[in-house]
Amino acid sequence: MSTATPSSSAFNGTDQALGLSASNSVKAAVHTAFTAKQDYRVAVAQIATYPGQIEQNTQKIISYIERARDAGARLVVFPEMTIPGYQCLDLLYNPNYISDNLAALQKIRAATAGITVIVGFVEPTAERTESRPGGRPHLYNSAAIIHDGKIVAVQHKSLLPTYEIFDEERYFIPGQDRNVVEVDGIKIGTQICEDLWSQGYSIDPSSELALNGADLIVNISASPFHVGKFGVRAELLCSTVRRTATPIIYANLVGSYDGYEGEVLFDGRSLVVAGDGKVLGVGQGFNDDLILVDLALQHEVALPTIDRTAELYSALVMGIRDYFGRRSRITGAPIPKAVIGLSGGIDSALVAALCVEALGPSNVIGVTMPSRYSSQATLADAFKLAENLGIHCKVIAIDKECEAVEASLRLDPEFAARPSDVTEENIQARIRMVNLMAIANKLGGLMVNTGNRTELIMNNCTIYGDMTGGFSVLGDVDKDRVYELANYINKQAASEIIPESTITRVPSAELKENQADENVMGAPPQLLAPIAREIFEQRLTLTEAQVRFKGRVPEGVIRNIFVRSDEFEWKSRQMPPALRVTSHAYGVGRRMPMNHGFYK
Repeated sequence: MSTATPSSSAFNGTDQALGLSASNSVKAAVHTAFTAKQDYRVAVAQIATYPGQIEQNTQKIISYIERARDAGARLVVFPEMTIPGYQCLDLLYNPNYISDNLAALQKIRAATAGITVIVGFVEPTAERTESRPGGRPHLYNSAAIIHDGKIVAVQHKSLLPTYEIFDEERYFIPGQDRNVVEVDGIKIGTQICEDLWSQGYSIDPSSELALNGADLIVNISASPFHVGKFGVRAELLCSTVRRTATPIIYANLVGSYDGYEGEVLFDGRSLVVAGDGKVLGVGQGFNDDLILVDLALQHEVALPTIDRTAELYSALVMGIRDYFGRRSRITGAPIPKAVIGLSGGIDSALVAALCVEALGPSNVIGVTMPSRYSSQATLADAFKLAENLGIHCKVIAIDKECEAVEASLRLDPEFAARPSDVTEENIQARIRMVNLMAIANKLGGLMVNTGNRTELIMNNCTIYGDMTGGFSVLGDVDKDRVYELANYINKQAASEIIPESTITRVPSAELKENQADENVMGAPPQLLAPIAREIFEQRLTLTEAQVRFKGRVPEGVIRNIFVRSDEFEWKSRQMPPALRVTSHAYGVGRRMPMNHGFYK
C-alpha cells in the first residue's frame, strides 16, 4: 500500500503556528477547489461496526458506499477502525484477525468505482518483523484513502490516547507523518480521532495538515459519549476550523461496545464544518446515518439543542439494545429476555421502562419478591408499573426462604449467639438474586442489575445480592439523574408510566423496619448525587471538596463519601458491566487501590 508523500512544511512549534494564523484570511477567501466543483458532494457514513464481525462489517461498509454513490457523493467517509471494529482489544494480537481485516480492505477497494472512500482499518508495519516488548506486534491504527478502485494513500494515527478508557499504546505505534494527498482535484488531509484533540501533545496534526496545503481535513473518529460531550466536541471542531481556516469532515462512530470493564457508548453526531465555521451537516444521535453535504453550496444547518436528560435516555436505550443484540448475533438465538427484580422503587422502575423501550415488552420479565418488610405500597407500585409497561410480573414471596436459611445458619452456636444485624438484611438481598438468576437461566434470559452509581459510591449495596446481574443499566447513572429520567419518561408519554408514588417515596431497600437510604448514606441520595459526581469527575481531594461544599451538607458527609467509596472499591471490581455515561466512570477509567485510606 502506498503512503502519500509528505509536504516539506511540518508543524514544529510556535513560529509555524503563528505563520498559519497569518495565512488564514487568504485560505478562507479562496478555497477554489470547491467553488470550481459545484457538484462536490460528500457523504459521512456514520455506522456501527463490531469487533469480531469483519465479514458483516465489510458488507455493511460496501452497502453504504453504494448508497453514497447512488446519492451522487464524490467522497464517502467512515469512522475509525470501521473494518475490524473499534473496541477489538486483544483480538488485535491475533495475526489471523489482522490478515482478515486486510483482506476485507481489498474487497472494499474493489467496490469503489467512481467514488473516493476513506475507511478505518489496522495495518501492520511492513518494515518491522520483530515484536515490541511483551511480544506485541507493530500495528498502526490507519485510514485508507481509496479512489476509483485504487488505494492512493494510507494515513496512520499520530496521537495515541492512554487515559480514561483508552489504552491505544497497548496495541499501536504512532504514525510519524501527517500527509496530504490530492484526489479528484481536492487536497485531502486525513487524521484519526485523537489527532484532533492535540492539546497537551507535542504535535498538532490539524495545523500540520493545513500548512501542508489541505483543502479539506477528514477526521475519522471513535469519540465516546458522556453526558455533555457533544458541546465539547462541536466547539473543538469549530475552533480548529477557525484556527486553520480549513473545512473538516468529522465521521464519528455510533453504538455500544465492550470496553473490557464496562460498555462504552458512541453517539455518532458526525459533523461537517466549512472553512468559515459554518456547520453544513450533522449526523443523528445514537443511530446509523448517511449525511450528505454539498461542500461548494455552503448550506448552513443549525447545531441541535441537546437536552441532557433526553440524550442520556437515548444513550441508555441504545446501550441496552446493542448489548442484548450483540449476544443474539453471536449465538444466533433470539434476543434474550431481560429479567428485572421490581421492588416498587424508582431504580428498578426506570430500568424496566428503559428495557421495554429498547427490547419491547415481550422481552422483559418483571419479578417482585416481597418479604415481611415490604410495604403494600411498594408491592402495588410494582404491579402498577408492570401493567403500565405491558410486561408480565411474577411474584415470589421470600419469607420462607429467608427463614430456612437463617434457621440453618443458627444451628451454628456461634452464629446463633449473635444478634440480628446487616447479615440478615444481606440474606434477603442474596435470596432475591438467587431467584432472579434461576428465572433467567430457566427462561433463557439475562438478569439486569438495577443499582445506581450514587448507592454504589456510598457502598449502599450488597455484594452477590443487589449487585448481581449480567448487565448494569444504571451503574454510571447518579440518583438525581434517575429521578430526572423517570420524570422525563412520564412527560414524554404524557401519562404516569412510572407511578408518581414511586417517584415521591423516600428511597429504601426495605430490608428492615423503618429503613431509609439516607440513614445509611448520611444524607438523602438525591442531595449526595451531584456532590459525589463532582468529586469523582473533577478528581477533587477531600480538602478541596470540604471547602467547595461547606454548608451544603451536614458536617462529616463529604468525608463519608470518600470513606465509603474506598470501602466499595473491592466490590466495584466485581460489578457487572455498566453503560458508561459519565466522563470518569468506575472501571478502566478509574483505578484506585483497595482500602487505601488516603483522604487528604
